[in-house]
Amino acid sequence: MSDLYIESDSFVLFLDETGHEHLSDPNYPILGIGGCAMMGDNYDNLVRVPWRQLKKDFWSDSDYPLHAADSRNFTEEQVKSIAKFFTTQAFIRFAAVMKMSTKISEELYPYQAVALAVHKRIEKIIPTFPLNTVHMIFEASDRLDMLMARNFGDMEIFIDGREMPIKKYRMAKSTHEPGLEVADFIIHTAGSQV
Repeated sequence: MSDLYIESDSFVLFLDETGHEHLSDPNYPILGIGGCAMMGDNYDNLVRVPWRQLKKDFWSDSDYPLHAADSRNFTEEQVKSIAKFFTTQAFIRFAAVMKMSTKISEELYPYQAVALAVHKRIEKIIPTFPLNTVHMIFEASDRLDMLMARNFGDMEIFIDGREMPIKKYRMAKSTHEPGLEVADFIIHTAGSQV
């Protein structure tokens, strides 16, 4: 388990990817970025505590590593427990997904196009919250870290003319941080619907 600390007046987003950045996997020809978001003071009660309890109750270990890709091996009870979590917890879910046949400007590459769509979603969500800082937590990926830095590195958010400080982090999946695991389920589900 990680020792992630999130300030109560910050807005936190956990982001994960699905698919291949060049849309080159013929068996899964999509690319998506998505995740979950909430105010920092709500993270424990909306995500961290109930997700860890779910894992303790249905996998016998609150640090059990849950991955959406393994869901085909879950029992019916486990699937229902995850469904109940997502229907009862009031945090924001967001995703942007494209498939191989999606037409984009020749000036853009696929990861850039999806990242721009995520930027737009975040810009619409954030002004509705009383925040002082934005924390974006990305799942660490040797293959995608450079693309993430290039496409989210200079992101700016303004609320009422004031630029919001944005802090960006990479976090390994091996930390079993609930926000990252929940983001994985969100983007995996969004990707499977395309």
